[in-house]
Amino acid sequence: MVTSIVSRLFGVSNIQRSAHWLVRLVGMVYLIALVPFTFQIKGLMGSEGLLPAADLLKTAFSNEGWFALLHFPSLFWLMPTDAMLLVLVGLGCVGALGMLFYVLPHISSLIVWVCFVSILSIGGDFTIIIIDVFLAEVGFLTILTAFCFRYLGYLPYLMEFLLKLLLFRLWFSMGMVKFYYPGESWVNFTFFSYFFPNQPMPTPLAWYFHKLPQAWFSFTIVVTFLVEMIVPFFVFGIRLFRFIALLSFTAITLLIMLSGNYGYFNVLSIVLSVVLLHDNDFGSRVSSSALVPYRFDGGMVRNVVSRMVLVLGFFVGSMQMVYLVFLFSPRICN
Repeated sequence: MVTSIVSRLFGVSNIQRSAHWLVRLVGMVYLIALVPFTFQIKGLMGSEGLLPAADLLKTAFSNEGWFALLHFPSLFWLMPTDAMLLVLVGLGCVGALGMLFYVLPHISSLIVWVCFVSILSIGGDFTIIIIDVFLAEVGFLTILTAFCFRYLGYLPYLMEFLLKLLLFRLWFSMGMVKFYYPGESWVNFTFFSYFFPNQPMPTPLAWYFHKLPQAWFSFTIVVTFLVEMIVPFFVFGIRLFRFIALLSFTAITLLIMLSGNYGYFNVLSIVLSVVLLHDNDFGSRVSSSALVPYRFDGGMVRNVVSRMVLVLGFFVGSMQMVYLVFLFSPRICN
């Protein structure tokens, strides 16, 4: 029975082409996230910055000892200097470019993820936010995706499920938290009456959105709940349902981008939605060998990668399921 389950998990998935482009597009998102750090990182977390990263690690090590390395996983420990901060940003950009142009994507995705997490964990209030953490999650699954293409020659069903589960969790969690904070304004259909001028970084168009009639706001709230509470289940459905999900997620994301600036988060949510496009949605199924320019057929390495994907895949999947369970706890969501 176990053998049958594993064989099913490692069957050829339906998103070979989409996953190939996902690697490239996530590289693009990494660039959007990292390039601004070239000009900002010294001022934010340099030795004379607002929250010096070196001081953070020094304090953490004095209080926690070697356990601080687990709480703040970062290559910055090796050389806590301003130059190292720039090296992390530079190497991350190189890895992101490698992903974007599909040059050794398995190595490139690993390099940029390690550099990004190294910056993320020492950035304090500037980086430990849901947007950056979500990119780290997507980036980790992208590493597994790239390794599957490189050493297995295709993307297995296990990875397709994990990517879709992450997309489901993103949208479903955005719907669930609305029941807890700010609950009354959503239930009373008044949230959008004050949201547009009071959001973190409104765009010039936010003023025009704010002037729309209350009836439109009420209709928008109903649509929002449908898209975030019902439509996420469509990601696991047939082509029609997946297309509805893709169009719904893209449309609401574009509207959010028009009214407010949330950095690369909205771009990333659209990028992740490409996994809703199956290979046979637009014609005949494409052979995975035609999609992957690099393929290695070594037996030992292939077996190691298969086991690595299986173990890490189950771990990531179980953590996502735990998170979904926590969504139903008001204490956790608040």
